[in-house]
Amino acid sequence: MSALGRRESRISDRSRTSNGNDAVRIVVTNRQYGEWCRGSIRRLPRSARSKLDLLTFPSWYEVVIPRTPRKPVPTIFVSRLADVVVEAAKKAREAGRSKHLLFSEGMPIEALASRLPRLDVRDANRVHVAREGDAESIAAILYRLFRGIAQPKEAHSILDAWVEGEDIVLLSPSFARLSVPLGKLTKFIGEPKKEIKAFEIDEDGRFLFWPHADVHLGWEQMRQILDPTAAIATEEKTEQFNRGYGSAVRRLREERELKQAAIDGLSERHVRRIEQGRQPVTSSALRALAKAHDMPVEDYLKEVASRLPSVECCVGAP
Repeated sequence: MSALGRRESRISDRSRTSNGNDAVRIVVTNRQYGEWCRGSIRRLPRSARSKLDLLTFPSWYEVVIPRTPRKPVPTIFVSRLADVVVEAAKKAREAGRSKHLLFSEGMPIEALASRLPRLDVRDANRVHVAREGDAESIAAILYRLFRGIAQPKEAHSILDAWVEGEDIVLLSPSFARLSVPLGKLTKFIGEPKKEIKAFEIDEDGRFLFWPHADVHLGWEQMRQILDPTAAIATEEKTEQFNRGYGSAVRRLREERELKQAAIDGLSERHVRRIEQGRQPVTSSALRALAKAHDMPVEDYLKEVASRLPSVECCVGAP
């Protein structure tokens, strides 16, 4: 192992999160990327840095994963696509179930077909190939990755985003993906697809920004655009919330002169418990209620919200 690798291994062995669990290990297979990673980590609060263990090596050939006597340490490999060698899969297996963030740096699409199999990754949620090719853009995505890992309460921040066919795809620091049809964004951003594709990613990954429309949309707002019932899922399920929301559900039902037993897909007892605040309203229940009221789910949510001013049921608002 290189002197650089040995030095950072000792740092990694010492680092632990505040609750005593192992930090996430970042393995970098390129000296230049190592410098960018260190620069990004230095931008984080000191308390957040302890949640990241950085190991850098001059190449994949020199990667050595420290043995861990306890459970495997979550590991993310950061590499250039051009650096991936045949031995990469064996090296990665030493780290257990790892993930890979690769940068194409302008390499042709044929390079994917020849190099990705070398990692032997069969789960698409464990690998991401970023298009960024210049130093500033690569450093930006690395910072969003480290910030998202070190601040888990922002797990739904945005690591990367791109247009894929008729969808815009968001990627989180945990490599979760969210695909939203472009057609669902037109009422916020406008019709031309060229303009919809012209977005920027916030420095901290909090939202996508469309300059021409002055619109900001974060992960949760995108999720609510995709599924209006997600707005309710994000509410804190307190007893007070459930009572208030259930009361609004009851008022709307009574105004439409519907009986509790007339909600197809929900038993009378289930509806009664929702209206009494004794049972949280789920996405499937909201869909059943909306159908019984002969309304699209989005319109039903707005009608319920209008009967309970203290509840914000904001469906996809920018």
